[in-house]
Amino acid sequence: MPVNQENIDHLRSWLTPERLKYINCSALDRAAGRPPGTLSRFAAAQAHVTLRYVGPEDYYPYLVLLGYQPPKTA
Repeated sequence: MPVNQENIDHLRSWLTPERLKYINCSALDRAAGRPPGTLSRFAAAQAHVTLRYVGPEDYYPYLVLLGYQPPKTA
């Protein structure tokens, strides 16, 4: 299944520095089955962490609990 770039951009824009102060990215990585540091590096916009091959959908069930609203295309 191809990854929708709009979903990736939507999540990155939601992960503001203010929100990241209250989010335990390592715990979300573990819950989503991703290697530690994936979400924090993605949120920091490090070029090599794009989620373009796996998509952000694995994080959605956990981010919804924190107030995230996935895009309608998800």
